[in-house]
Amino acid sequence: MKTPEMNGTWKMFACMVILTILLAGSIMPSEAGARENLPYTTYSSFSDLMAGQNTRYPRLIRISDPGTKESPNYTGFFFYQCLQFDPADRHVLGMRVHCQNRDVRPSDRAEIGVIDLRDGYKWTQIGETTAWNWQQGARLQWRPGSDEILWNDRSDDGSHYVCRVYNFKTGARRTLPRPIYTPSPDGTVALTHDFERMKHGGTPYVGIKDKYEGLYAPKETGVWRMDLNTGEAALIVSLDRTARIAYPDGPPSSGSLYIFREGWNPSGSRFIAFVKDPDNNLDKAFSMTGTGTDVRSLHDRPSHHEWRDDSHLLDGRGYYLYPDDGTSKAESRLLESPHNGHVSYIPGPGGDWLISDTYAIDGYQYLFMYHIPTRRFVPLAKLKSTAPTNIYRVDLHPRLSRDGRVVCIDATHESLGRQMYVIDIGYILDNPPAGRGQPSPSTGRELFRKHLADYDSELRRPDGRVDIDAMVARLRELGVTAYYWLIWHAPADWDDLKLFLPKAEGAGIQVWVYLVPPSESPPKYGSQYSEPFRLDYHRWGEEIARLSLQHPNLTAWVIDDFYANHELFTPASATASSLTAWTSVRRAGPFLLPRNYFTISPVARNDL
Repeated sequence: MKTPEMNGTWKMFACMVILTILLAGSIMPSEAGARENLPYTTYSSFSDLMAGQNTRYPRLIRISDPGTKESPNYTGFFFYQCLQFDPADRHVLGMRVHCQNRDVRPSDRAEIGVIDLRDGYKWTQIGETTAWNWQQGARLQWRPGSDEILWNDRSDDGSHYVCRVYNFKTGARRTLPRPIYTPSPDGTVALTHDFERMKHGGTPYVGIKDKYEGLYAPKETGVWRMDLNTGEAALIVSLDRTARIAYPDGPPSSGSLYIFREGWNPSGSRFIAFVKDPDNNLDKAFSMTGTGTDVRSLHDRPSHHEWRDDSHLLDGRGYYLYPDDGTSKAESRLLESPHNGHVSYIPGPGGDWLISDTYAIDGYQYLFMYHIPTRRFVPLAKLKSTAPTNIYRVDLHPRLSRDGRVVCIDATHESLGRQMYVIDIGYILDNPPAGRGQPSPSTGRELFRKHLADYDSELRRPDGRVDIDAMVARLRELGVTAYYWLIWHAPADWDDLKLFLPKAEGAGIQVWVYLVPPSESPPKYGSQYSEPFRLDYHRWGEEIARLSLQHPNLTAWVIDDFYANHELFTPASATASSLTAWTSVRRAGPFLLPRNYFTISPVARNDL
C-alpha cells in the first residue's frame, strides 16, 4: 500500500528512525579521541596483558554461598559450553559439593540447584547426583528451547547412568535411560557416550564398572543419539568402526579406545567427537553428520573447541581455525597466545568477540576478551589460584549469558574453594575498541552492510509447516545474507521461526521478523492475523526481543504499511512500544523497522 505524501511529523519520525539505524554503527571523526579513553584496558598482545600495570578490571561478584569453616560449600558449574543461564538470564545453574582436592568417591553426593540473580543470589536445590567428575561436573544444563533442566545421575538401583529431567516451571520430573553429553541446538536429541569408560584423570564417573573393560573397541557401544522426549536411543557410530577409521592399517593390540566429548555445530547438521586412546597416544577429533555418517578428520590433539559456523571450528590450543573439510589443516590463527584456553564466541552479529581463559600461570589464572577486528585483548580478571594444578584443579571455564552480556566463572582466589562469580561485560560490548576505525557489527549499520535479502515464498511441507532444511539450503544457493520471515500464512509460522533461527545462524543468515499491520488483518482485511499475538505489537516487540537473546542472528523486526496505519502507530506510541520492549528484555531486542512506501523529497534528503 503506497502513500504519496507524509505530514511533517511523520516525515521527521521516519527519517529519525532511518538515520538512527544507519549511523548507529558509525565511528565519526569527532569521536576518535573519546574512543581512545575507553572505560576498560586493552592490550595489543597477550604477553602485554600478563605484564600489564594499573589494569582496569570489571567488578567480580560472588553469587555462591561458601558456607562456614565447619560446613563449607563448594559450588560451581564445572565446565562450559552448556546453557547455564535461563532464557531470561535471571537464573543460573550450579552444582554444590562438600569435598575437594581428592578423587570422587561413589558415595559423594552433589546437590543440583538454581541461583536467582535478582533475588539476593538465592540458592534453590532441585535435585542431587552421584554421577559427576571434577572436570565436567554432571553435564548440568538447560535443555534448548525448553523449561527443562538436565543432569546426569546413577539410576535408582545403581546399575547404570541416567539423565534426570526437571521442569523449572511446572516442577515435573522424569528420567531418561541414558546420560547425556550435549543436546542438539533445537533440544530434540542429545549425544552421549560411556562416562565410565573414560580413562584420563578427572573425567571418569565412578561407581559403575565399564562392562566392556578389556575390549579395545567394542562394537556394542560408541556415540549414542537419544531422543530427549522419548528416551529412545540409537548407536550411530560404534567404537569398532571408529577404530577402523582412526587406524586404517589395523588397531593396536592393547589399550582402550573411547569417546571423550561431542559438540554440535550451530545448525545441528554435524558434530565433533573427541576420540582417545591414552595408552597409544591417540588423541584426535573427527566430525560427522548428526546420524554418524560422512566422517571427516578435523585435527590432532584437540583441546577446547568452538564452532564459528557450520564449516569452521576454533580450537583453544593455539587458537587455530580449522575448516571442516577433512584436511586436518588449520586455515588461520585468530590470536597469538602460547596458553591453552576455554574459548567461546560471544553472541552477536558479526562474531567480533572471543572470550577465553588460561590455566594457572605462575599461580594466576587470566580471563580475557579478544576483539578480532582490532586484534585487541581486553583483560577481565587476573585471579590467584588456590587450588591444586593437577586433576583437582578449578578452571575458570567462562560461560556466557544468553545475550552475551554477563560471564560466569568458577574460581578459588578468595581461598574459599570453588565458588561461582559473575562479571558484567555489556559496557565493553557497547564500546568496542576502534583503533582501526571499523564500526561494530553489533550495531544498526551492520543490518544494511552487504545486505542481500529474500522475503516470503516459504517452502512448505504437505502439512503446511515450513520445510526448514529446504529453506536454508535454497537460501544458501541464492547467497543471501538475510531473510525476512513473514508471519501471516499459517498459524504455526511463529513456532517454525524458532526452528529456523538456529539453522539460519549456522548458515550465516540474519533473520528479520515481518508482521502485517491492522490494515491487512481482520476485520479490515481477510481472515488471517500474524499469530499468535495478532495486533498486540508491544507484545510482539517483547517476544521477538526475548527470542533474540537465544538467537543473535535475529536482528530486526518489520511492520508493513507503517504510515498507512498511523491512527495506531503514532510517533509517540511506536517509539514507546519498541523502546519499552527492548529495555524490558535487557536492551537486547532487535531494531524495529517501520515499512513505508514513499519518495523522500530533495528537501527531506538534505534534512537527513
